[in-house]
Amino acid sequence: MNSIPRNNIVGIEGRDAFFDTLKSFLILFVVIDHSFGLFREDRIVMSVLQMNLIFTMPLFICVSGYFTHHSDSRKFFKAIANLFILFLVNHILRIAYGAFVNGEFSFERLWWSYFGLWFLPVMMTYRVIYQYFHKIIERGAVAIFVVSFVISLLWGFVNTNPMTIGQRIVNFFPYFTMGIIARQYGLFDKAKKIPLYCGCIFFVLAFATLYTVNNGEVRRLLWLELPYSCIDFSSSMQVVAKIVQLGASVVLGACLVGIVNNLKFSL
Repeated sequence: MNSIPRNNIVGIEGRDAFFDTLKSFLILFVVIDHSFGLFREDRIVMSVLQMNLIFTMPLFICVSGYFTHHSDSRKFFKAIANLFILFLVNHILRIAYGAFVNGEFSFERLWWSYFGLWFLPVMMTYRVIYQYFHKIIERGAVAIFVVSFVISLLWGFVNTNPMTIGQRIVNFFPYFTMGIIARQYGLFDKAKKIPLYCGCIFFVLAFATLYTVNNGEVRRLLWLELPYSCIDFSSSMQVVAKIVQLGASVVLGACLVGIVNNLKFSL
Protein backbone atom coordinates (compact mmCIF):
# COMPACT_ATOMS: atom_id res chain seq x y z
CA MET A 1 0.00 0.00 0.00
CA ASN A 2 1.25 3.42 -0.97
CA SER A 3 1.56 6.48 1.18
CA ILE A 4 -0.97 9.26 0.72
CA PRO A 5 0.78 12.40 -0.51
CA ARG A 6 0.69 14.87 2.38
CA ASN A 7 0.12 17.81 0.02
CA ASN A 8 -2.55 15.86 -1.88
CA ILE A 9 -0.73 16.14 -5.21
CA VAL A 10 -2.55 14.42 -8.05
CA GLY A 11 -0.85 11.12 -8.73
CA ILE A 12 -0.55 8.71 -11.64
CA GLU A 13 -2.93 9.34 -14.57
CA GLY A 14 -4.45 12.33 -12.82
CA ARG A 15 -5.79 10.30 -9.89
CA ASP A 16 -5.99 11.93 -6.48
CA ALA A 17 -4.81 9.45 -3.86
CA PHE A 18 -6.71 11.12 -1.04
CA PHE A 19 -10.10 11.13 -2.78
CA ASP A 20 -9.55 7.61 -4.13
CA THR A 21 -9.00 6.42 -0.55
CA LEU A 22 -11.98 8.39 0.75
CA LYS A 23 -14.27 6.89 -1.89
CA SER A 24 -12.90 3.42 -1.14
CA PHE A 25 -13.94 3.81 2.49
CA LEU A 26 -17.39 5.05 1.45
CA ILE A 27 -17.83 2.05 -0.85
CA LEU A 28 -16.79 -0.21 2.04
CA PHE A 29 -19.42 1.39 4.29
CA VAL A 30 -22.10 0.89 1.63
CA VAL A 31 -21.12 -2.78 1.28
CA ILE A 32 -21.30 -3.18 5.07
CA ASP A 33 -24.78 -1.64 5.13
CA HIS A 34 -26.04 -4.06 2.48
CA SER A 35 -24.18 -7.10 3.80
CA PHE A 36 -25.31 -6.98 7.41
CA GLY A 37 -29.01 -6.47 6.78
CA LEU A 38 -29.82 -9.90 8.22
CA PHE A 39 -28.28 -8.86 11.55
CA ARG A 40 -30.30 -5.68 12.05
CA GLU A 41 -31.93 -7.15 15.13
CA ASP A 42 -28.57 -6.85 16.86
CA ARG A 43 -28.39 -3.51 18.69
CA ILE A 44 -24.71 -2.89 17.91
CA VAL A 45 -25.06 -3.75 14.22
CA MET A 46 -28.19 -1.61 13.92
CA SER A 47 -26.37 1.37 15.47
CA VAL A 48 -23.48 1.03 13.02
CA LEU A 49 -25.86 0.80 10.07
CA GLN A 50 -27.80 3.83 11.28
CA MET A 51 -24.57 5.80 11.55
CA ASN A 52 -23.74 4.77 7.98
CA LEU A 53 -27.07 6.18 6.81
CA ILE A 54 -26.26 9.58 8.27
CA PHE A 55 -23.10 10.37 6.34
CA THR A 56 -22.11 7.73 3.75
CA MET A 57 -24.34 8.55 0.77
CA PRO A 58 -24.52 12.29 1.57
CA LEU A 59 -20.72 12.42 1.48
CA PHE A 60 -20.62 10.29 -1.67
CA ILE A 61 -23.00 12.72 -3.40
CA CYS A 62 -21.00 15.66 -2.04
CA VAL A 63 -17.75 14.29 -3.48
CA SER A 64 -19.49 13.75 -6.82
CA GLY A 65 -20.62 17.38 -6.80
CA TYR A 66 -17.07 18.42 -5.93
CA PHE A 67 -15.75 16.78 -9.11
CA THR A 68 -18.60 17.84 -11.41
CA HIS A 69 -17.52 20.29 -14.10
CA HIS A 70 -19.01 21.69 -17.27
CA SER A 71 -17.81 19.87 -20.40
CA ASP A 72 -18.31 20.08 -24.16
CA SER A 73 -21.48 18.53 -25.60
CA ARG A 74 -19.79 15.46 -27.08
CA LYS A 75 -18.14 14.40 -23.82
CA PHE A 76 -21.27 15.22 -21.85
CA PHE A 77 -23.65 13.12 -23.95
CA LYS A 78 -21.17 10.25 -24.12
CA ALA A 79 -20.84 10.20 -20.32
CA ILE A 80 -24.62 10.33 -19.81
CA ALA A 81 -25.19 7.57 -22.38
CA ASN A 82 -22.63 5.28 -20.75
CA LEU A 83 -24.19 5.77 -17.31
CA PHE A 84 -27.71 5.21 -18.63
CA ILE A 85 -26.76 2.02 -20.49
CA LEU A 86 -25.07 0.63 -17.38
CA PHE A 87 -28.11 1.47 -15.25
CA LEU A 88 -30.61 0.09 -17.77
CA VAL A 89 -28.76 -3.18 -18.42
CA ASN A 90 -28.40 -3.83 -14.69
CA HIS A 91 -32.10 -3.26 -14.06
CA ILE A 92 -33.30 -5.27 -17.04
CA LEU A 93 -31.20 -8.22 -15.85
CA ARG A 94 -32.65 -7.90 -12.35
CA ILE A 95 -36.22 -7.73 -13.68
CA ALA A 96 -35.58 -10.70 -15.96
CA TYR A 97 -34.18 -12.65 -13.02
CA GLY A 98 -37.25 -11.85 -10.95
CA ALA A 99 -39.58 -12.82 -13.80
CA PHE A 100 -37.96 -16.19 -14.53
CA VAL A 101 -37.00 -17.21 -11.01
CA ASN A 102 -39.76 -15.72 -8.87
CA GLY A 103 -42.46 -15.24 -11.47
CA GLU A 104 -42.62 -11.51 -10.74
CA PHE A 105 -42.42 -8.85 -13.43
CA SER A 106 -42.83 -5.10 -13.05
CA PHE A 107 -41.45 -2.46 -15.42
CA GLU A 108 -42.25 0.14 -12.75
CA ARG A 109 -39.51 -1.30 -10.56
CA LEU A 110 -36.93 0.12 -12.96
CA TRP A 111 -37.40 3.41 -11.16
CA TRP A 112 -37.66 2.17 -7.59
CA SER A 113 -35.02 3.72 -5.40
CA TYR A 114 -34.03 0.58 -3.51
CA PHE A 115 -32.98 -1.17 -6.69
CA GLY A 116 -29.24 -1.47 -7.28
CA LEU A 117 -27.36 1.42 -8.87
CA TRP A 118 -30.06 4.02 -8.03
CA PHE A 119 -27.08 6.33 -7.59
CA LEU A 120 -26.58 6.44 -11.38
CA PRO A 121 -29.92 8.04 -12.44
CA VAL A 122 -29.65 10.44 -9.51
CA MET A 123 -26.19 11.58 -10.62
CA MET A 124 -27.28 11.68 -14.28
CA THR A 125 -30.04 14.09 -13.29
CA TYR A 126 -27.65 16.27 -11.32
CA ARG A 127 -25.13 16.17 -14.16
CA VAL A 128 -27.76 17.35 -16.67
CA ILE A 129 -28.86 20.15 -14.34
CA TYR A 130 -25.28 21.30 -13.83
CA GLN A 131 -24.39 21.06 -17.54
CA TYR A 132 -27.10 23.52 -18.55
CA PHE A 133 -27.25 25.72 -15.46
CA HIS A 134 -23.62 25.67 -14.29
CA LYS A 135 -23.20 29.44 -14.38
CA ILE A 136 -26.22 29.99 -12.15
CA ILE A 137 -25.20 27.17 -9.82
CA GLU A 138 -21.61 28.37 -9.49
CA ARG A 139 -22.66 31.96 -8.78
CA GLY A 140 -25.38 31.10 -6.30
CA ALA A 141 -24.32 27.74 -4.88
CA VAL A 142 -25.01 28.70 -1.26
CA ALA A 143 -28.47 30.10 -2.03
CA ILE A 144 -29.31 27.06 -4.17
CA PHE A 145 -28.20 24.79 -1.34
CA VAL A 146 -30.52 26.56 1.12
CA VAL A 147 -33.47 26.57 -1.29
CA SER A 148 -32.99 22.93 -2.28
CA PHE A 149 -32.79 21.87 1.37
CA VAL A 150 -36.00 23.75 2.19
CA ILE A 151 -37.66 22.04 -0.78
CA SER A 152 -36.48 18.66 0.52
CA LEU A 153 -38.04 19.48 3.90
CA LEU A 154 -41.35 20.48 2.30
CA TRP A 155 -41.23 17.47 -0.04
CA GLY A 156 -41.73 15.21 2.96
CA PHE A 157 -45.30 16.51 3.28
CA VAL A 158 -46.10 15.25 -0.23
CA ASN A 159 -47.54 11.77 0.10
CA THR A 160 -45.79 10.25 -2.94
CA ASN A 161 -44.49 6.75 -3.60
CA PRO A 162 -41.46 6.47 -1.27
CA MET A 163 -39.80 3.91 -3.53
CA THR A 164 -39.28 6.10 -6.59
CA ILE A 165 -35.87 7.46 -7.52
CA GLY A 166 -37.43 10.93 -7.74
CA GLN A 167 -37.55 11.01 -3.94
CA ARG A 168 -33.78 10.65 -3.73
CA ILE A 169 -33.18 13.16 -6.51
CA VAL A 170 -34.98 15.80 -4.44
CA ASN A 171 -33.58 14.87 -1.06
CA PHE A 172 -29.92 14.41 -2.04
CA PHE A 173 -29.60 17.50 -4.23
CA PRO A 174 -28.56 19.73 -1.29
CA TYR A 175 -25.57 17.45 -0.74
CA PHE A 176 -24.63 17.72 -4.42
CA THR A 177 -24.60 21.52 -4.18
CA MET A 178 -22.64 21.19 -0.94
CA GLY A 179 -19.86 19.55 -2.98
CA ILE A 180 -19.77 22.56 -5.29
CA ILE A 181 -19.59 24.86 -2.27
CA ALA A 182 -16.78 22.72 -0.86
CA ARG A 183 -14.83 23.17 -4.10
CA GLN A 184 -15.37 26.94 -4.10
CA TYR A 185 -14.34 27.48 -0.49
CA GLY A 186 -11.74 24.73 -0.08
CA LEU A 187 -13.78 22.95 2.61
CA PHE A 188 -12.17 19.55 2.03
CA ASP A 189 -8.73 21.03 2.65
CA LYS A 190 -10.03 22.52 5.90
CA ALA A 191 -11.60 19.21 6.96
CA LYS A 192 -8.28 17.43 6.39
CA LYS A 193 -6.85 19.40 9.30
CA ILE A 194 -9.17 17.69 11.80
CA PRO A 195 -6.96 15.62 14.15
CA LEU A 196 -7.34 11.85 14.05
CA TYR A 197 -8.34 11.58 17.70
CA CYS A 198 -11.00 14.30 17.27
CA GLY A 199 -12.59 12.51 14.32
CA CYS A 200 -12.63 9.20 16.19
CA ILE A 201 -14.25 10.83 19.24
CA PHE A 202 -17.12 12.20 17.15
CA PHE A 203 -17.75 8.78 15.60
CA VAL A 204 -17.80 7.15 19.04
CA LEU A 205 -20.24 9.80 20.29
CA ALA A 206 -22.47 9.29 17.24
CA PHE A 207 -22.45 5.52 17.77
CA ALA A 208 -23.24 5.90 21.49
CA THR A 209 -26.14 8.24 20.73
CA LEU A 210 -27.64 5.91 18.14
CA TYR A 211 -27.12 2.91 20.42
CA THR A 212 -29.10 4.71 23.13
CA VAL A 213 -32.08 5.58 20.90
CA ASN A 214 -31.88 2.46 18.76
CA ASN A 215 -35.11 1.18 17.19
CA GLY A 216 -36.51 0.41 13.76
CA GLU A 217 -38.42 3.68 13.42
CA VAL A 218 -35.25 5.70 14.03
CA ARG A 219 -33.65 3.90 11.09
CA ARG A 220 -36.67 4.74 8.93
CA LEU A 221 -36.36 8.33 10.11
CA LEU A 222 -32.84 8.42 8.63
CA TRP A 223 -34.03 7.33 5.18
CA LEU A 224 -34.05 10.60 3.27
CA GLU A 225 -36.67 9.55 0.72
CA LEU A 226 -39.56 8.53 3.00
CA PRO A 227 -42.59 10.89 3.16
CA TYR A 228 -43.48 12.00 6.69
CA SER A 229 -46.71 10.00 6.55
CA CYS A 230 -44.70 6.73 6.38
CA ILE A 231 -43.05 7.15 9.78
CA ASP A 232 -44.55 7.02 13.29
CA PHE A 233 -43.26 10.46 14.27
CA SER A 234 -44.95 13.86 13.96
CA SER A 235 -44.16 15.84 10.81
CA SER A 236 -42.58 18.65 12.85
CA MET A 237 -40.29 16.16 14.58
CA GLN A 238 -39.26 14.71 11.23
CA VAL A 239 -38.43 18.18 9.89
CA VAL A 240 -36.23 18.77 12.93
CA ALA A 241 -34.69 15.31 12.47
CA LYS A 242 -33.76 16.13 8.85
CA ILE A 243 -32.09 19.37 9.94
CA VAL A 244 -30.18 17.53 12.68
CA GLN A 245 -29.24 14.82 10.19
CA LEU A 246 -27.85 17.43 7.80
CA GLY A 247 -25.65 18.82 10.57
CA ALA A 248 -24.59 15.35 11.70
CA SER A 249 -23.74 14.30 8.13
CA VAL A 250 -21.53 17.38 7.72
CA VAL A 251 -19.74 16.76 11.03
CA LEU A 252 -19.23 13.02 10.50
CA GLY A 253 -18.29 13.53 6.85
CA ALA A 254 -15.68 16.12 7.83
CA CYS A 255 -14.38 13.80 10.55
CA LEU A 256 -13.99 10.97 8.04
CA VAL A 257 -12.08 13.30 5.73
CA GLY A 258 -9.74 14.13 8.62
CA ILE A 259 -9.33 10.47 9.55
CA VAL A 260 -8.55 9.41 5.97
CA ASN A 261 -6.04 12.24 5.58
CA ASN A 262 -4.26 11.06 8.74
CA LEU A 263 -3.95 7.47 7.56
CA LYS A 264 -0.57 6.23 6.35
CA PHE A 265 -1.92 4.17 3.48
CA SER A 266 -4.16 4.41 0.44
CA LEU A 267 -6.61 1.85 -0.89
